[in-house]
Amino acid sequence: MADRREAKLVTVVQKALASGPVPRDALLQAVQQAGLRRIDFGLLWETCVTHGIADLDGDPMGAPGPGHTGRR
Repeated sequence: MADRREAKLVTVVQKALASGPVPRDALLQAVQQAGLRRIDFGLLWETCVTHGIADLDGDPMGAPGPGHTGRR
């Protein structure tokens, strides 16, 4: 992601979370309304983790299936 877009994404997420937790869909909607239309939950999750913005619930790739042991 270009540095300018990443900085804008960080700012938008920080503003959206300023008053407390919000649902994932509302956070994605805030990002899209800010003009960052190609952001999916995986990129949003990665940005939040990388910048220490938020601890988002869930795995960006979806929950592991039954019997998942964490080994590959």
